[in-house]
Amino acid sequence: MRRRRIKKEERAISDIVAVVMLILIAISASVLIYMWMSGLVGSVHKSNPGLYEKIQIVSASISGSGSSYIINASVQNLGSSTVQINSLSVINASNGNAIYSNSSSNISTSIPSGKVVPVTSGNVSISDAPPVGTPVIIEVTTTHGVQATYQTTWP
Repeated sequence: MRRRRIKKEERAISDIVAVVMLILIAISASVLIYMWMSGLVGSVHKSNPGLYEKIQIVSASISGSGSSYIINASVQNLGSSTVQINSLSVINASNGNAIYSNSSSNISTSIPSGKVVPVTSGNVSISDAPPVGTPVIIEVTTTHGVQATYQTTWP
């Protein structure tokens, strides 16, 4: 049996072809992974409207005395879609206890994109009101769970 000797020129061509094929495979895999991830991430963002909501409380106040109070919050919609406010709460900032919470339909307020709209609790009765000057947090929540807070003091 006679062995055939491979010339350097012949071997070099196969090395170049192998490197080019590896580069093409790597590029193809990268493009496929990018396309798959783009489609996956894109569908998650489109299916969850809460990701497009952003709200901020511009100003807030609590007025009243005794056991009858009115809670006001001016809420600005900074997001790209209309938001629906469905909850208004007052939390004692010192201990985290809820002083007032209302998530019923009478709080339901719609805020178009870029607008500031007042959200009011109406005349509510609070039997366990904290002492005057206690720091409290006013919190509003949208139907998709986006929250905004504002700290003030109890009247």
